[in-house]
Amino acid sequence: MICYITVSRGSEIFNLTKADCTITTAGVILRLPRTKSDVVGAEKLVPFSRVGVTNVGRDLEFLLGLPIPEGQRIWREPRGGKLTFKNEATEARMRADVKEAFNDDVTWHSFRKGSTSSLILRGTPIEAIVALGTWANPNSIRPYVANTIRTDPTFAARRVGDMMKGEAIRTAL
Repeated sequence: MICYITVSRGSEIFNLTKADCTITTAGVILRLPRTKSDVVGAEKLVPFSRVGVTNVGRDLEFLLGLPIPEGQRIWREPRGGKLTFKNEATEARMRADVKEAFNDDVTWHSFRKGSTSSLILRGTPIEAIVALGTWANPNSIRPYVANTIRTDPTFAARRVGDMMKGEAIRTAL
């Protein structure tokens, strides 16, 4: 979810430590030490906002309240049916959890691609999406959204409706 909310790469979120996170009145600010595109110190907000049955910002705040050893990643792995601060989660475990929760086709990157597509379909300016996702080049997001734009039923219906309105206006003239 955090990859989706922040349009982040999975490895950027997986490698966060407590020192990279700051709790504010609006949510938790994540400071990414370095991104794949060499952006240093990018900050992203995980807001205190309920989505369905969860509030990811509050969940993250709870996790940050655990006595996690300095320098360890913030993600914990349950052992013996209990979640404790002692057990740092492995990347393999977290990737497996995503596949178990969704299906074998879903990866960390699926959340980044999905959030990018959602933002495009909602009319968010490309410049804003590029900044959110810390891409070095706006052309980098084109493959993420091309298929979504061509196949999203709501977008297609709106596009056809707009095209037909334009045709009706031309016919009336």
